[in-house]
Amino acid sequence: MAKPFVSVLVTVRNGERYLSQALESIMAQTYDHYEIILVDGQSEDKTAAIAKSYPLRYLQQESLGLAPGRNTGILAAQGELIAFLDHDDLWSPQKLETQVKYLENSDFQGSVAQLQFFLEASYSLRPGFKQESLEQPQVGYTPGTLMVRREIFQTVGLFDPQYDIGCDADWFARLKDSNIAIKILDDVLLRKRLHHTNLSNNVRVSKQELFQVVRASIERQRNLC
Repeated sequence: MAKPFVSVLVTVRNGERYLSQALESIMAQTYDHYEIILVDGQSEDKTAAIAKSYPLRYLQQESLGLAPGRNTGILAAQGELIAFLDHDDLWSPQKLETQVKYLENSDFQGSVAQLQFFLEASYSLRPGFKQESLEQPQVGYTPGTLMVRREIFQTVGLFDPQYDIGCDADWFARLKDSNIAIKILDDVLLRKRLHHTNLSNNVRVSKQELFQVVRASIERQRNLC
């Protein structure tokens, strides 16, 4: 029986500082039946040169933004399973193997896992981020821990480009409102880097978009009643 083929989608813009580390964490996977699709958001640094030094499919996205980048990768994916890694984060070596094995033996449409935050050198925690968040793993409702069957996007849809930061939260909210079950695994499969250029550092926009996500979810639930 053939092993499931996984499309690993990496989105990046001006990511020369961290990109090699992220790609190396993919190359170090214990599961080897995958493709890497890197979507470059019109980078102006050495991102393209770094990306093209690895065995991957390099795509330039036509419009800027995180959601269009993710969507470009999804539409180009050839795998029956899809996973995501942001250019500044790191996977554990067993990430793909753990989730593929689970989905092969379950009826779930996908799974998320635990993540562990870590601080980039010289970076101080922003106000509101608690120290214990660094010390304890937590459930990662974020694409970096996610693996899903490709057909899930036919039901939930792609990532919404109206959100600059909140497109991930919006997608997970739509997943929940669709009553599609995904499994929460106990394994820590993602190390998520905190640094000066995280999109979430824009607290004002992040809070504003999260409010919009919650409001849209409430409206969807009302329409189902």
